[in-house]
Amino acid sequence: MEHILISPGKLKLTLSRDDLERYDLGRAVDDGAVDTSRLAFRMLLDDAGRLAGFDAGSDKLFIQLYPSKDGGAELYITKLGCDAGACQKAAKPRDDKVKLTRIGVFETMSELLDCCRHLDRMLGQSDVMSSAYSDGKRYFLVISESISYHEYLEGSERKKIEAALGEYGRNIADAAAISYIKEHCFLFCEKKAVKILSDMV
Repeated sequence: MEHILISPGKLKLTLSRDDLERYDLGRAVDDGAVDTSRLAFRMLLDDAGRLAGFDAGSDKLFIQLYPSKDGGAELYITKLGCDAGACQKAAKPRDDKVKLTRIGVFETMSELLDCCRHLDRMLGQSDVMSSAYSDGKRYFLVISESISYHEYLEGSERKKIEAALGEYGRNIADAAAISYIKEHCFLFCEKKAVKILSDMV
């Protein structure tokens, strides 16, 4: 997501196809169904506000959405009734942290070990926490890290980890997966599983 803070009352966002999928705005772009996408727009505005310092607050908003040729969209957000005197100065962009958890599931121990070796080379000395579990049939790798909102919205690092998990096993995006792992699996490598298991290959 790219942003331009035009004024304290107007923000332009350039959204990629991935951004539209992340915020579930594909239908709004395809058929203009803005009413059905209020929650998606609110999530987008919250993230954009943290990144660009644009505070939508409880103001009424005028939202213009224009599809682009590459499958993304341009979004213009204007606070209604906001003029130079009525609007407060835009807040400074925040760099809050987002905790991300990714889960990979592997059918064999060798798939898990190969994935850990790949991730260890890719991640280097980063602060990523990782744990490995098994339910007796499959192996699960849980990767957690805290990243800035800017990195979260950009999405490039997240995609690299997800691609590695998908190359050797498969990604689980289900929120219930953590509950399943905690209830039905045993932990066999804690905190630095990627590093420890990579050294076993």
